[in-house]
Amino acid sequence: MKKILLSLFISIIGTGMHAQAQNEKPIKIKLTLNCEIAAPKKDCQSGFGICHLSVTPGRMVNTGLNLENGVLTFYFNRSSMGEIAAAEFRKNVYFPIDETSTLSTEVWSKLGQRSERTLRPGNYKIQTTADYYIVSVPIE
Repeated sequence: MKKILLSLFISIIGTGMHAQAQNEKPIKIKLTLNCEIAAPKKDCQSGFGICHLSVTPGRMVNTGLNLENGVLTFYFNRSSMGEIAAAEFRKNVYFPIDETSTLSTEVWSKLGQRSERTLRPGNYKIQTTADYYIVSVPIE
């Protein structure tokens, strides 16, 4: 008899917990961050932890880079893009670089360059694929 009562009690509690879990509201994400996973004590080069966080709501985009024959190609990941950035890409045919600019020394070294290079100002055609907006920019 005790086993039957215990089983009944456990099933009632389990049903109540299941019903409670179904009634909880879904999580609403209020902010998306870019988070670099590495250990600060290892100069963010390896390890596990949080190194850098950056916040620019709606404008941060995961971006791949490729450097070949003096042209730096940006692969802007469409699936990681907030609506603000996506709307900008959708309404524009060209990606403007208004003034000479550069990327960090760390980026250039990971691209195999020994020194910083500059991006040439101009308007560069945006190519669109299912996964990326692609922009190729000559470097100096």
